[in-house]
Amino acid sequence: MEDQYPINRQLLLRDRETGELKPLFAGVGLPFALDDGRDFCCKVYISQGILKPTMIYGIDALQATSLAIGTIDKLLQRAQDNGDLFWSSGEPY
Repeated sequence: MEDQYPINRQLLLRDRETGELKPLFAGVGLPFALDDGRDFCCKVYISQGILKPTMIYGIDALQATSLAIGTIDKLLQRAQDNGDLFWSSGEPY
């Protein structure tokens, strides 16, 4: 997984039914140019059914990467606000 998403973070997500902490992988792929050569995109993914592999587009590599990281951040923030997200050490995110 890390080879597909070299920009990544590994966390723990609390299962709301069991209270068990499960591994959570959030990753962003490297930006690449589309066929037109004018636009770029990055693939993003968060495990545990939070975000299936999705392409994020930008006008250049920097914008595509920035938007991809922002998308991951917003979705992780939602889990954090619910108190369900933890660092791999078990400390709250």
